[in-house]
Amino acid sequence: MNIALENWAKRVIAEVSKVASEAELDFYPLQSAAKMNPEIMFLGLNPGGGATYESQCNNLDWGPKGIPITVERLLLGNPDYEKNAQNWSIRKGLNKIPSFAKVLSTGDYVFANYFYLSTPNFNDIPTKYKEALALCERLTYELIDIIKPKKIIILGTSSSIDRLNVVKRKVLLQGFRQRLLMSGYINDIAVYAIPHPSTMAITYEEIAALDKNFNECILGNTLTEFSFVPVNWDNLISKN
Repeated sequence: MNIALENWAKRVIAEVSKVASEAELDFYPLQSAAKMNPEIMFLGLNPGGGATYESQCNNLDWGPKGIPITVERLLLGNPDYEKNAQNWSIRKGLNKIPSFAKVLSTGDYVFANYFYLSTPNFNDIPTKYKEALALCERLTYELIDIIKPKKIIILGTSSSIDRLNVVKRKVLLQGFRQRLLMSGYINDIAVYAIPHPSTMAITYEEIAALDKNFNECILGNTLTEFSFVPVNWDNLISKN
């Protein structure tokens, strides 16, 4: 096991378990297992659901009863993802984009959370959990420095990328109703943002354009220009 990664996990458990206990929420920084130098780090805002810290401490899937989580378990990711990855709505959405489906099929990725406490909605976190947010931000950027992903894909263009410390951000592809592809940098690592894949409420044409422009970015090619007009929304891609 990488020593820096193991020490990071120990700090996460020691520091975040305190605020998770006070907030009465479970926590985890990783959905999938940690991996050094993955092709892509998929970065979401935070776990959803809002289970309790007590339930996590008593859930044997997380570790021995009475403690929130072990170092080994933390680095293996969320046990629910481990068991049900193929049925996870975010993964289903990503699989609709060929470039990301290919990475998922090879396993060369990490799914991580920006904020670690499990809440049904992120909107109240910046005010209700301000100190916890600052702590998780620091730890997330430390994780990025340690595992050094080749690329980071932020899940959400409507708000997610705007909450992170992404520099030189710009819109690469504008869809009919939302930004489809954005770019920037975190710690000198190339960052791209896409619509949140749990819904993936964009057309087939928009998905094809997103995938094409993303690949052009990776290859350093000039981006193909696309223009989208109003469509029949009955043709939107469904969640399933």
